[in-house]
Amino acid sequence: MKILKLFPLISISKLAYSQNDGANNLCGPGSGVFENRPRLPEMMDLESIVGDEIECEDGKAGDYLCKNIALQSYITGEDLHGGLSYGFNDCNDLWGWSKDGRDFALVGMIVGTSFVEVTDPINPVVLGLLLTENTTDWRNIWKDIKTYDHYAFIGSEVPDYGMQIFDLDRLLDVTTFTNFTKDAHYVDFGSSHNIFINEDTAWAYVVGSDTCDGGLHFVNISNPLNATFGGCCWRKCIERKRKG
Repeated sequence: MKILKLFPLISISKLAYSQNDGANNLCGPGSGVFENRPRLPEMMDLESIVGDEIECEDGKAGDYLCKNIALQSYITGEDLHGGLSYGFNDCNDLWGWSKDGRDFALVGMIVGTSFVEVTDPINPVVLGLLLTENTTDWRNIWKDIKTYDHYAFIGSEVPDYGMQIFDLDRLLDVTTFTNFTKDAHYVDFGSSHNIFINEDTAWAYVVGSDTCDGGLHFVNISNPLNATFGGCCWRKCIERKRKG
């Protein structure tokens, strides 16, 4: 995970103009089941970079190609999951959550969801990991994370994953790397591709699940720890709306 400063604005972004970003791998070089994915050899042994912003000079910020971007920090996949022995460092999704002036990155990985405090983007702190729901199937990198109030909702294309629900307030008092457990588990679908949440109405719309013929799966999250099924908009319904 790279944290970047974009000029003339200063911001935290998951977008990078760098030479090792893959379409579905925001964490850089990986291993394990994805070890045959093409990588540049010079990118394979990178270590986390914290504590010192690296300016973009002559088209490079440290080891990364750049254009008008300063590299504020970089966290390897291994450091994101706390050095688990599984060997899967790849990740594909990044979402954010803020409370009381503090900022957190929620990073979807093969092994689970990593939580990183980025309030000080030059000195990010990995708070811990919520392990993936289906630990018998490591074939799929996909995670999708959204938030409502102080809860994270996590889905995956892994079979029988369902939707993990995690109370983000638990991050506020963490002082050492923590192996987290979920607070609730929604099981009315198994795999899913994406989750959209309407924060005004407290409804989640799950896209590409193994229910509703691949259409929208509605979930009432007004009580996040007791989310309930709210119906389907079947694939034909979606196609009809597209046609106007």
